[in-house]
Amino acid sequence: MIDPERITAFDRTTEELEELLLNAITFAGKNARQQAQKMHILFACSEHPSPFSAIRAWKKNGRLVRKLKEVRIGKYSLLSRAFTALAHSSIDLRTCTIEELVQFPGIGHKTARLFILHSRRDQEYAVIDTHLLKEMRLLKLTTLRSTPTHKKYVELERRLIAHLKKEGITDFAQYDLVTWKKYSKNSQII
Repeated sequence: MIDPERITAFDRTTEELEELLLNAITFAGKNARQQAQKMHILFACSEHPSPFSAIRAWKKNGRLVRKLKEVRIGKYSLLSRAFTALAHSSIDLRTCTIEELVQFPGIGHKTARLFILHSRRDQEYAVIDTHLLKEMRLLKLTTLRSTPTHKKYVELERRLIAHLKKEGITDFAQYDLVTWKKYSKNSQII
């Protein structure tokens, strides 16, 4: 099971990387702890060797949306499209780039960065969610209240990373997790 409070791990198996990415997609705009539990239930009962193989089988049998609805995961149409596209792709989850990930439905800059930042060592990315925006407002790095997209996201990310480096912070995965924990106790949405 993916534990949002201990999400960083650099030694995941291929199956664990699949689970992490699928979880990251479900976290957007939802309570990460609840979504992780639902995803655990979804795959715990599967007789398939990996999350992607389970999705391929469920899609082939016309049961994917029903399985998602059974665990009440939400965003059924989007998740069905995203999960199916990933499960049928040949993406290498150990080496894929942000640019490759954002080509899939349901994966934006924030989700792609969350996946890479928490699954690979020494990554210089920022998962700019509502929690990190609160912190950035306190640091006077932005006045934004919602996550920007595309070029604006990258610009804000660069500003934060420059600030963190100036402060001597180089473990961006740890910073992300500490910030998320600081603010998620109240809002629980990432």
